[in-house]
Amino acid sequence: MYFKVYLLLAHKKPEQLQQLITLLQDGRSIFFVHVDKKVAINQFNALSQLDVCFFVRQREAGRWGGFGIVQGTLNGMNEIKDYMKQNYPSCQYHCIVLSGEDMPVKNNTYIHDYLKNKQDFSFLNHWSLPYANWWDGGLFRFKSLYCFDYTKHRQLNQWLNTFVKKFRLTFLLPLNRLKSVYPNLKLFGSSQWMILSKSHMEMLCEETKDFKKLRQIFKTVLLPDETFLVTYSYNFLNLGKDVLKNVKTHLIIFKGDKNNPEYLSVSEIETFQDENTLFARKFDSMKNGEALNYLLNKLNP
Repeated sequence: MYFKVYLLLAHKKPEQLQQLITLLQDGRSIFFVHVDKKVAINQFNALSQLDVCFFVRQREAGRWGGFGIVQGTLNGMNEIKDYMKQNYPSCQYHCIVLSGEDMPVKNNTYIHDYLKNKQDFSFLNHWSLPYANWWDGGLFRFKSLYCFDYTKHRQLNQWLNTFVKKFRLTFLLPLNRLKSVYPNLKLFGSSQWMILSKSHMEMLCEETKDFKKLRQIFKTVLLPDETFLVTYSYNFLNLGKDVLKNVKTHLIIFKGDKNNPEYLSVSEIETFQDENTLFARKFDSMKNGEALNYLLNKLNP
């Protein structure tokens, strides 16, 4: 038997998240919800009444640009691994990482058949660094220390890096530490939203020596949710040739130099997708309610 196991990262909009889970329920899906540690989990209590829907017990604070989002994702994957081994040890599955602002753009049957026929593969839109579409090729994320909340304490980060450079302590910078410890390491960037095979996810859950060391360095990198898992996967996991497919399974549109994706319109949903596009983001009933209702009405079983 084959399952889809959804790992949903949420910090707001519990009603919309409930709509998403209800829409994805098909008797062949299991749901794990990581609620950001910074918000009260009781506002999400209604989710516990849904079939095969569980809260990730080990919660992390997902501050923007920090490692908490990565750790919360890994905590969820570990709980998925334990649950599936205990309840469905012989079954295959994919771990599908979504946010609470995502929606499917294909129906459950299409998504299930698409992934069931590709059980051994993972899907993650990714690129090697330096990457032309990221400022400084994305390497600026590694050239300074980001030890404090980027949005709240930007000045503290600047002072810290001024001190490091003034006293010639640049060996502490993430890029230099990586070059010293792993001279052959290749850096990659990716979407945070991924679909991982059972074996790939289980390998990420193993606390190897290299995993712990690399994680410690990436805790001082800016936006590691877009670099850590894909860099570790390529450099340290024996995935096999062509297991990690560079495929866009998410419709996400960025415009200009904005850090955050656009709220999608109905026309964008209809125009910018193909047979590989299974999900899309972002959606908010107050900002693009027409697009949200369009998908709810189209896909509601």
